[in-house]
Amino acid sequence: MWDGTGKRCCLLSDRGAGRELTSQKARAKGYEVDALRLGCGWSRGDLSRPLAVIESCFGHSHPGSIHLDSVAQKAYEGLLQVGARPAKYFCSDVCDGITQGTEAMSLSLASREVIALAAELHGKSAHADGVLFVSSCDKAIPGHLIAASRLNLPTVFALGGVMSHGASFRTLESVIDARRQLERGEIGQATCDAIYDDGCPTPGACAFMGTACTMQILAEALGLALPGSALCPAQSFELLRLAQSSGEALGRLIDEGTRFSDIVTETSIENALTVLAAIGGSTNGLLHLAALATSMGTQFSLRHADEVFAKTPLLCDIKPSGQYPSDLFWQAGGLPRLVDSLADVIDGSTMTITGKTLGQSAHDYLKVRPTTIAEGYLGRFGLSPESIIRPADDPVRRAAPIAILFGNLAPGGAVVKWTGADDRARFFRARVFNGQESALREIVSKRIEPGDAIVIRYEGPKATGMPEQFYATELLAIDESIAEEVAVLTDGRFSGATRGVCVGHISPEAAAEGPIALLEDGDIILIDVGRRRLELVGDSGGKMSEREALSLLERRRASFTRPPAKRHTGLLAIYTSLASSVEQGCLMMPPE
Repeated sequence: MWDGTGKRCCLLSDRGAGRELTSQKARAKGYEVDALRLGCGWSRGDLSRPLAVIESCFGHSHPGSIHLDSVAQKAYEGLLQVGARPAKYFCSDVCDGITQGTEAMSLSLASREVIALAAELHGKSAHADGVLFVSSCDKAIPGHLIAASRLNLPTVFALGGVMSHGASFRTLESVIDARRQLERGEIGQATCDAIYDDGCPTPGACAFMGTACTMQILAEALGLALPGSALCPAQSFELLRLAQSSGEALGRLIDEGTRFSDIVTETSIENALTVLAAIGGSTNGLLHLAALATSMGTQFSLRHADEVFAKTPLLCDIKPSGQYPSDLFWQAGGLPRLVDSLADVIDGSTMTITGKTLGQSAHDYLKVRPTTIAEGYLGRFGLSPESIIRPADDPVRRAAPIAILFGNLAPGGAVVKWTGADDRARFFRARVFNGQESALREIVSKRIEPGDAIVIRYEGPKATGMPEQFYATELLAIDESIAEEVAVLTDGRFSGATRGVCVGHISPEAAAEGPIALLEDGDIILIDVGRRRLELVGDSGGKMSEREALSLLERRRASFTRPPAKRHTGLLAIYTSLASSVEQGCLMMPPE
């Protein structure tokens, strides 16, 4: 590496000898650079060190980011130890749980783009030689992944970990049930308050397999985080040790000249899809992997993703669809144990930031981590590591609970997470709503009946920024009389905590005049997960043949008049005008 005099020191290898660093090229071109760095408190020796940007989502917006400055500081110390000069940059993320059910939820996916753009701006304008990303949650990690692909520098992710579960394995989604129980008079205010107090007991990502936990695991699966980083307890010293080691790892990557593109490949993304399936992760993970692939210029196919899902067993028994909180995933051995269990369906030869392959890194981690620690912690609950992460020959399910549907209602595909439904063909009557708000009024008024398919359209990326339809699905899920007898179909997204029969990401979206825009009340809709079909099969007059259904859609299209589009301002106006398709991850892209 480099010492403070501009000379190389031997903390790491000599592979980078003679290679001119980006930061040093900038010094040679910009006469003011040194003075400005010195004005930030740098020493003259610092000026010749490799410059490592620490891009952090620290902020006071939610528990997943509240502690990240301490993580960034430990990474800072690790970089100093190996002779680099770190510099902290910040762009805080927002919380979907706080924006849920409000107009601000329409900015959720757009916030991913803001984070990506800010990180790209910081890395390029700082003339960084490498970037260490510090993030925990839903849009922060995907935004950082997109930025990392654009920068293509030596890259490491120091992940923010997961919060602890509350009493009786309580996690955040418990507060929604508590609120409804309070409204029905089933519990008192004191009990409800106690559940709220216990819903988020520590910093970190929410302790269920929502988008935040999903993306931490996928970042490690892509090879960008140290083994055992994903879902490490956020309040632990182990998280801080991992952060310091992450800084040291970035120093080595800078020294070797190992870039993002040397780690993350098309095969890495396929591995991430396999892991997404095995953990029963959020459908948002699929969207973000598509965005990453698009940003990398790599081909991404929803049909191929579905082939991966179909051959991958569900191995993790984790909430919201499973029994256990996600903080137990790390205690059970984390991603390394999962990779070991998936040996027959995952490519262990992809590289990671350790300098070893994914398979070797997992093997080495499991070899040095005493199983007695995991067994001792989990044993307090009468559990074993295999209770949380099942072996391949004893899965939770033989196939993943995520499937891609196609058909005359979704020529570009649709995503279903079928935790609340089997894979048999089911027929529903369409109840069509142009937006979530009107659908919520009907649900709250108890005007939804068994057999209804609630179609919530004009909620796609080009219409309203593709907000999550969480409250619609949750209100249905907690009504036991209809929970498993109704479906929700939308061109919007779903929360990682969604329960029930939910089909989202329907493409093309209504705003792009996709078939979902042509549906009418009373239409008969087929959802067939086993055959991967989403079809209009009849109208209020009864069922019809496939040819008759296509003819009906054509007649409706001929007379179709799109309702007036919502007017947006600021960020949402920019995002909706530039958002790409679902298969491209709804990435903001300039018009062709």
